[in-house]
Amino acid sequence: MNYINCPPNAYALMDSTRSMGYTLETAIADVMDNSIAGKASHIDIHYFHNPQEYISILDDGEGMDQEQMIAAMQYGGQGTGRKREQHDLGRFGLGLKTASLSQCNRLTVISKTSNGQTAGCRWDLSYIAQTAATGSWNLQILSLNEINEVPRADKLCTMTSGTLVVWEDLEPMKQGQNDAKNILSEKMEHVESHIALTFHRYLAGEAGLTPLKIRINEHDIQPADPFFHGDKFAPTTLLLPGKVMLTTYLMPFPSKLTEEEKNHLGRTKDMRQNQGFYVYRNKRLIQWGKWYRLLTKDKITEIMRFQLDLPNDTYIDKEWMLDVKKSQTSPPRLMRDILRKICERIHDDVKGRWIKHDGDQPDHKQEIPLWQRWPVNDKVVYKINPDHPLIENIREYLPRKSMKDDFAQLLRLMEKTLPLHQLTLDCEHDCMDDDNQLTQEEAEQYLRDYLGKCEPADREKRKQILRMVEPFCQYPDIFERM
Repeated sequence: MNYINCPPNAYALMDSTRSMGYTLETAIADVMDNSIAGKASHIDIHYFHNPQEYISILDDGEGMDQEQMIAAMQYGGQGTGRKREQHDLGRFGLGLKTASLSQCNRLTVISKTSNGQTAGCRWDLSYIAQTAATGSWNLQILSLNEINEVPRADKLCTMTSGTLVVWEDLEPMKQGQNDAKNILSEKMEHVESHIALTFHRYLAGEAGLTPLKIRINEHDIQPADPFFHGDKFAPTTLLLPGKVMLTTYLMPFPSKLTEEEKNHLGRTKDMRQNQGFYVYRNKRLIQWGKWYRLLTKDKITEIMRFQLDLPNDTYIDKEWMLDVKKSQTSPPRLMRDILRKICERIHDDVKGRWIKHDGDQPDHKQEIPLWQRWPVNDKVVYKINPDHPLIENIREYLPRKSMKDDFAQLLRLMEKTLPLHQLTLDCEHDCMDDDNQLTQEEAEQYLRDYLGKCEPADREKRKQILRMVEPFCQYPDIFERM
């Protein structure tokens, strides 16, 4: 058997690997992983559009000499098999190149070590395209004069050590749009939110981590803790196979959130989207808002969030199918079975706590729903509860039988025309407008208006009934103010 050297065509491979699905925020986060691996404590992100468009990422890490720089710019780096240091967030040796070139056509990296050595390299796809016929991997080694011409290089020169990554010719990021100023400003808002969440444990200076300060155009990014005000729900932590750590949280009940807390945690829609597992690798958030089909979403799961800490281990990376972008994982089969049992048990515990808290009733069956779920021939129909006190109240005050019949007909018409299929689709795609849902303030005002129309002798009786009635049973606190 004979063998020949069959290297890939440089331009073809570099161009194709740009289409891995990076967004601007995931691309910047991937580059920042290298800064953290380089033991940086400060990362400055800058974007500029006039007279020259660029995005830069500058850190104060250990830096690289020219030999290390060339290795970092090589596709594949040292591969996935080598043992990485504990703080190293890398995986495939592709992130710096594929992430950067997914957003720009020219990637420049300059680095300075503590002994004063400065090195600079550049991948320029325009140049690679011009020499595509040769298939050569023409990495440019920058002279000192060329280094000095790179945006923000002057800032790096004043530092003891560090690395500067600069993206120029931002056509891939702009996707053919010309309004660079507005495009960059809009996209950078998403970048800030993404970084605040992805690196929140580093930003908060969690025990065992070097506190990390990140800025965008001199603006400090604050950590966004996804478990804000969450009660650690027993058991606090579990050690799972593969040294995977699981911490379970129970979030605040929606009816108990202040407006400030809602803005931090997100509206009800965001709580639906952000429930589930938060998977961390070396305390860097990889993926969130998924149940991996282990639980069916319902009102209980909305307040459940589980923190999964994966060790920085090549075997675990493969077992959990970590992707190149470090934004997707999938638990192995054994882990799925373990997590399913834990989730189901905690779901049942949370359900009991939910009923006690929001229903404020010792027996959930005492609550009077507005909508009733009826099984019919192995299927389900939803009907308006004719015994609901508010329905009975309207029926009682209708003066004529014909009006009562018309009212009954209207209720049946509403039941028959309920857009169940469209509601299902809208819920699945998270496009329901939660601002249209009844708030605690609206429920309280409705209750005041209703009780205000009652005779004084009848008011307390009505109040006690409404404690058990949907939707008022979800807001037990409002009755204390009546």
